[in-house]
Amino acid sequence: MRCTFAVFRNRVVMRLIGKECDEEKVQHALANTIPPLFAYLDKELEGREFLVGDSMTVADIGLASQLVNFKHGGEIVDPAKYPNLAAHTERMHALEPFAKTIEKESGFIQKVMG
Repeated sequence: MRCTFAVFRNRVVMRLIGKECDEEKVQHALANTIPPLFAYLDKELEGREFLVGDSMTVADIGLASQLVNFKHGGEIVDPAKYPNLAAHTERMHALEPFAKTIEKESGFIQKVMG
């Protein structure tokens, strides 16, 4: 899921280090790189709560972690296009460890990016 890093890196990291966001790279990722991967993940999650088996695994945690950064970059998983992936993301991000971390990180990002 390194593809979501193009959004986070350009919209968050670059600004934190005093550089400009390359929105062209962000838009390229959003239009070209990310959709086929999101479509694949959405299909894999069809009729399933988790990516592998019947319980949460490191695969679910890894995916949800990448999508936290995607969210910090100002994007969401579109539930109209990727309903299964969006539902998985919502479930994972609602878990206490994720919810607390997202809240803390969001506050920090808003504070430093003004």
